[in-house]
Amino acid sequence: MGRLQRYLRKLTDKEWTELYAAAHQELRGEKMLNLLHRLRSTGIPQTLTPSEKELAKRLERWIWKRAYLSEHQLHPIYSSPPTEWIRKGALLYHNKGLSEEALSLLQSESRSPLQTLVVLFTRLRIEIEQGLNKESLSTLREISCIAEKIKEFAEREELQIYLWRLLRDYGGAHTEVGRRFLRRLEKHPYWQRPAPEEPNELFPHINLRMLYLLTQGSPGEAYQLSLYPSIQNYPTILLNRWICAIMLRHPLAEYLSSLSTLHKSRLSEQEKAILLNRLLLTLLLYSSPSYLSQRLDEIERWYLRYASLPENQFVWVQLLWLGERYKEAIQLSERLMERVKEKRFAYLQAALILLLIYTESQRWHELIRHLRHLLKWLRDTQNVLASASLLSRIIKKLYQARLRHKVLSAVANEWHQHLSSFPAERYFWEITLLPDWIEAHIKQQKLSEYRQTVSRSSSAEIEALLRQVAPLLS
Repeated sequence: MGRLQRYLRKLTDKEWTELYAAAHQELRGEKMLNLLHRLRSTGIPQTLTPSEKELAKRLERWIWKRAYLSEHQLHPIYSSPPTEWIRKGALLYHNKGLSEEALSLLQSESRSPLQTLVVLFTRLRIEIEQGLNKESLSTLREISCIAEKIKEFAEREELQIYLWRLLRDYGGAHTEVGRRFLRRLEKHPYWQRPAPEEPNELFPHINLRMLYLLTQGSPGEAYQLSLYPSIQNYPTILLNRWICAIMLRHPLAEYLSSLSTLHKSRLSEQEKAILLNRLLLTLLLYSSPSYLSQRLDEIERWYLRYASLPENQFVWVQLLWLGERYKEAIQLSERLMERVKEKRFAYLQAALILLLIYTESQRWHELIRHLRHLLKWLRDTQNVLASASLLSRIIKKLYQARLRHKVLSAVANEWHQHLSSFPAERYFWEITLLPDWIEAHIKQQKLSEYRQTVSRSSSAEIEALLRQVAPLLS
């Protein structure tokens, strides 16, 4: 199915009605209208003739143009103008001989680096055409400076992506493969530069350092970094401080004080998805099953909006499990495992949690099938994941002993001793339900029964947290 057909099939009925009505007004030719309707109305991938492929390209461009014009028509003239308007206005003046006016227009307020480059290249064109050699050289230096900043930004983003990969693939740098990966990252040229001084550059740098410390299993140090003065102007650091606080089991009241500063920022959609992740983790680890059963349906609408984040799916699986909605948890787990199968540590966490859900819900046929698959997968990854070999052995032992109390206690001690040598992995296991499941079965209780007796926060504190978050996620 081509991208245009996939897009048209994703439109709501209202969006499609508006688009099709506009097509009748603006497009000429029955063939183009018929093709548009055909692509929308069928879910079967269409094989297009060469002439239809050309028509599909024109339809796609028309949709883009219409969206672009609509966006700019809605932008009020009393608001700060988009960069495209400023650039076009400057060229209008320049083409009428008003080059000084054009250049003064291009000396405007700060923008993002990419928008600034658009303005600078327009200014450079006018200065060169006017023979302003000194000014054009100055503009070129500005372009070079912006380009260098973009390069630094790209290097920082590259490192951040690689550090997340280190966690999702290896659970930290514990095996030889993981250590080699980390050594390559530590030689990256970005680390050779001094820490930036400007807040707009310093805060992303601090955020990257926090992520590096998490890969080393040092959430306490990462938390201390997040206490830098004026850090509340950078929401991502506050959100990462939150996960450090969860790992360190700080009191819930601490999150409430941090949230007050988030209300001062305009969160991006990505930041809202991360905010929801922190909220779901807090609910998972701090709230009681009885409280969750009352609020889970209400929270689900937030989850569905940001379900594209795999981490949110993983936490939601566990919330469903804690709420004893086993069937939903199992179905979502299976989809999640398919999605993260290339991210080995993330896959291991999803697969192990699914094994526990099968055990808790007494689905023995599915458990045996999944157990065989997981044991084979662990054998294949023992050189990549530090815990693969141990988990393979203790899962077999627990299965053969049918989770007998004495064996479970011995295995739990062995697991805790193992994780003490791998702090990064330990903290990322501790923000799952695995530790609670172990404690529950040692006490010969179901997970929900055990959690009902564990008081980590009051319902009033959770309610206050939800009230604070609700406006941010709307």
